[in-house]
Amino acid sequence: MRILVPGMLALIALPAMAGTPTDARMAERLAALESRVAQLEESSTHADSHFSSKAQVSGNWLSCRQGMSKAEVQSLLGQPLLVPQSQRDAVKLYHGSEVWLYRTQAKEGPGYVIFRDGKLVECASPQFNSA
Repeated sequence: MRILVPGMLALIALPAMAGTPTDARMAERLAALESRVAQLEESSTHADSHFSSKAQVSGNWLSCRQGMSKAEVQSLLGQPLLVPQSQRDAVKLYHGSEVWLYRTQAKEGPGYVIFRDGKLVECASPQFNSA
């Protein structure tokens, strides 16, 4: 009986122990998770990191003038962010119109410019922090 009870306990504990990861397996899983988190952080940074440095200067927005060409505005404010499809569709109400969006790095309200037939017709600066 003394041999039977410890033997049965060992047999019962064996499947439970088999399901428990070893230190090496835990280290491997942890390394894989850390790698995945780093990839996600990097892709998140790339998604939000496109801010035109020129559009971060409020004085550049004050220099916008109606009738400017797209090239002149891009030279003044830099490369715009991609315009969402829903906003492109809304602008199609005005044939020949195009909207460019700009954000500040603080993600305050966006600025935008509207072109009609290739010429600037409206320019609204982003909300800049007053601090």
